[in-house]
Amino acid sequence: MPRTPRTFSRTSRACMIARNLTENWVKNWVVRENLCPFAKPLLEKPNALKIATSFAANDKELLTDFKKEIHLLKMRIAFEKRSDLTKTNVRMGDQGHETISGHFCPEWPESTLLVVDNSETEYLHTFRELILTSYVLQNHILEVELLGQVQIVLFHPNATHSLYNEGSNDNGKSEILTAPKSFAIRSPFPTIHLLREKDIMAGIQGGLYKNPELIPARNAAALEKMEKEAYSENGGGVEMYWNDAVFNDEC
Repeated sequence: MPRTPRTFSRTSRACMIARNLTENWVKNWVVRENLCPFAKPLLEKPNALKIATSFAANDKELLTDFKKEIHLLKMRIAFEKRSDLTKTNVRMGDQGHETISGHFCPEWPESTLLVVDNSETEYLHTFRELILTSYVLQNHILEVELLGQVQIVLFHPNATHSLYNEGSNDNGKSEILTAPKSFAIRSPFPTIHLLREKDIMAGIQGGLYKNPELIPARNAAALEKMEKEAYSENGGGVEMYWNDAVFNDEC
């Protein structure tokens, strides 16, 4: 059975909220262990990465929050398209034919982590639930004509690379749930990453992502190595390092 995600008291431990834990996870785990080459550049740019918290208790409420974040991304995409067109026209000598309407808004991010704080509900307590819910979110991306421009990536406290063939190890725990490579897609709360295709392509063309198709295999190898080193040092495995990175950092 999947483990129940941790619960937190927002009053007794104010720093242990979804945003703080997610920031810890991004900085102390994803970036520090170089699990995603896309993350560090976002942290280094002002207003590039937004962490939005949803307290949705069902798909309808989550879709409402998702629509808000998609709208902000769409505004950023539209602004940059107008900006690029203006630059092109200036180079061609057509300054009078196209101008940028409006001004840039700092609330328009390049990428968004929509974090579902389900610490007080039963919503999305399994990775399978999050995957099924993601189909609803993907439909909205299609409806607002952002297919091919925005994609989503899922993270979850119990995320695994496979939802099938869950055997048990000598300790009676699921081999899938305890597999080191699963911690490449684990997050403190169910999290939907909204990212733009143009940023992915820019990273590939600029050399930031060398052989991006090999990233999962590279992460798996790195986490397997970490697992062996962790057991030899403290017997805690990758999970202990993950917990330290997310939960033991001061807010």
